[in-house]
Amino acid sequence: VMQLMAFNGNLIYAGCFAATLSTALTNLLSVPRLIQALGIDRIYPGLIFFSKGYGPHKEPYRGYALTFVISTMFLMI
Repeated sequence: VMQLMAFNGNLIYAGCFAATLSTALTNLLSVPRLIQALGIDRIYPGLIFFSKGYGPHKEPYRGYALTFVISTMFLMI
């Protein structure tokens, strides 16, 4: 029905792809900060290692590495 109403049906697929990519990139950047905050608050003892931040803005590089490893494992499945 959307393709019938749309000016160009292929733009629907492009929009869905862009929305999916945007959501994935947002999650890849926000999850490491969430892991860092959980480690700082000591909510989960296993995440304390990931609470260390680097640089003046306390970037969670360890959280980025963990997110990369988990994402890669799911992609390999």
